[in-house]
Amino acid sequence: MTGGYDSPVRAGPILAGVDGGAGTAEVVRSAARLAASAGAELVVAHVVTTTNSMLPEIAALNLATAEDDALAALVPEICIALIGTAQPWRVVTATGNPGIELARLAERLHPAAIVVGADSSGWLARLRRGFDGSVPAQLSRRQTARIVVIPGACSRPRRTADQVDPVVP
Repeated sequence: MTGGYDSPVRAGPILAGVDGGAGTAEVVRSAARLAASAGAELVVAHVVTTTNSMLPEIAALNLATAEDDALAALVPEICIALIGTAQPWRVVTATGNPGIELARLAERLHPAAIVVGADSSGWLARLRRGFDGSVPAQLSRRQTARIVVIPGACSRPRRTADQVDPVVP
């Protein structure tokens, strides 16, 4: 059986998809343990969720600001989560649908595994999943890399780029 549990884990980095929520640290720690055990680099990815309701000119300004804001918030959190480890890591950002963008990133990186948090519970999360589907489910349909889902690690609604105040030159 190809790609089953008995197949060897392919070489490559460990890709951790984080949303900046309360479970981000747990996803990063779990991915770091996996990367350390595999002797692999840890790549932490954050996708700024976008909608099609913005004009392209405003969207470009908002996305640049949103990505900068995400990095400013995530890097200290990642550093704290990785205290006591010597795990090499880097952060990448993207914009769009998190499941689709993480799959695209995985196509470029060829990771050994993708680590994400389980989607949050509650009726708002179920409504969002009804439109977009959960990130783990989207990845399972688009990826051949192993997908590791950390229970309870996605607990904050994602902030979309159109919720960021536009930059006025």
